[in-house]
Amino acid sequence: MNSITIDKNLASSLWNYYIDHGIITAEGNIYLNPLDKKQVLKIFHRQNGLYFSNKLYTINSLLDIKETIDIDEIIFPDQLLILDDKVVGYSMPFINGPTLDKVLNQPEIDITTKINYLKQIGTILRKLEEIQKENPRLNLHLNDLHEKNLIINPEQKKLQVIDIDSCRIYENHPFVSKYLSNIQALNEFPKKYNNKIKLSCGGRFIPDTNTDIYCYIIIILNFLYKGNIQNLTIDEYFNYLTYLKDINAPQELIDNLALIYSDKDNQNIDYLLDTIPTFYSKANKRCYSPK
Repeated sequence: MNSITIDKNLASSLWNYYIDHGIITAEGNIYLNPLDKKQVLKIFHRQNGLYFSNKLYTINSLLDIKETIDIDEIIFPDQLLILDDKVVGYSMPFINGPTLDKVLNQPEIDITTKINYLKQIGTILRKLEEIQKENPRLNLHLNDLHEKNLIINPEQKKLQVIDIDSCRIYENHPFVSKYLSNIQALNEFPKKYNNKIKLSCGGRFIPDTNTDIYCYIIIILNFLYKGNIQNLTIDEYFNYLTYLKDINAPQELIDNLALIYSDKDNQNIDYLLDTIPTFYSKANKRCYSPK
């Protein structure tokens, strides 16, 4: 088993190394490893039951495939973490950079840079699709895709996905996902968003390419809207898309944004994001006046 062991003295001192720079997880705490400052330790609050056994299955599966997956934008677990002969979490590389939400909300960062990072999410999803085509059994989908699980690597100047222990892999049970909790809207399209889950660890829908692209589009729309686009009802959402058309957003972009609340497959819109500067200044909720 690929693991590292920590003793009680080290465990009791970890609060001195607690990381609090925008990465928030309800599942456990994240600490800088005092013995290796290039590594962080995630220790789960819940360490038994179906939820935790599903976590261990997911993490072990990720450890098994990490050498065969050629996507360096995804930060895989390094090792299982052992305390008192029991697995309590895992380690992963430490990326000392800001999360995407901080970058998108900094007015001093130019819009071209922000759009570039948003486009990089689309590139990651395209790489995952290619891997899925090559190995359908792998069933690898990010699931809990949101701004705080995306971090900017300051050395490589690129975006990376962190905290992926809630991903979909093989036949694990679905975990909770921040942007897949909009149950009422997504339940309108059961053929696309599959909620027929036998055993769940908080997840409401079975993760797949459609759910990953849905989360990606919500990230983009939150950036445009400068608020939580999921607060809108489906009717309000389509009214907002009509407004985007009125302020000269490209029709192809609007048509693809409309797909998330339809029975048609969602489409990766990374190639359309360079059009955002032409209408961005008026796309926010303050400028938008619902009719």
